Amino acid sequence: LAMWNLYLLGYTLVGFIHDEILLEIPETADGVYDAPAAAIKEVMINSMRELTGPIPVGVQLSVSYVWSKEAHAVHNDKGQLIPWVSTKDPTETA
Repeated sequence: LAMWNLYLLGYTLVGFIHDEILLEIPETADGVYDAPAAAIKEVMINSMRELTGPIPVGVQLSVSYVWSKEAHAVHNDKGQLIPWVSTKDPTETA
């Protein structure tokens, strides 16, 4: 339901893996993603509330340029959400 609602709002759904939704969003001019993340989080939580009723629903968000299971929320010194960047060499194999 959350994926469908995000799609209806114009978000580009890139994929989903188990309990993850991958969206493509425009880069922000200042590199801070608090506003788009809050909007996405609100849609996801409200969508799930339609199904779960009073059961609490949580959402964890991260912003990155590439999908990685290691991606996590990163905040700058002002506490603002910024993109996670991998420190691994992308040419190395596991």
